[in-house]
Amino acid sequence: MSQIASYVNIPMSTATGIVDRLVKNDYLVRERSESDRRIVVIKLTPKGKALMDSIKKKGTDYIQLIQQGLTEEERDAIYRIFIKILDIINKNQSESQESTGEEQRIKRIDIE
Repeated sequence: MSQIASYVNIPMSTATGIVDRLVKNDYLVRERSESDRRIVVIKLTPKGKALMDSIKKKGTDYIQLIQQGLTEEERDAIYRIFIKILDIINKNQSESQESTGEEQRIKRIDIE
């Protein structure tokens, strides 16, 4: 739960409420860690995996639809703009880290 709350930058109580609703709707299950019974592991159910697959497919479909509607020149322009946006964000994060002394990195939560 702490990893989820940290990853999406929300309070632990909010993350718990969201996970509770996802468990209630059979998208997630809670299990105890085999190595440390104090740790609660959150896992996707088959229904949750199906939803994730559906969301990924829909995203891919939208990207393909957009690509088909753009010329090569337009796709190149969007790519260059996207790279510039990432550079601006990375520069801002680097400056923020230097001023606060904190290291912020992209976080990843493994989904089993």
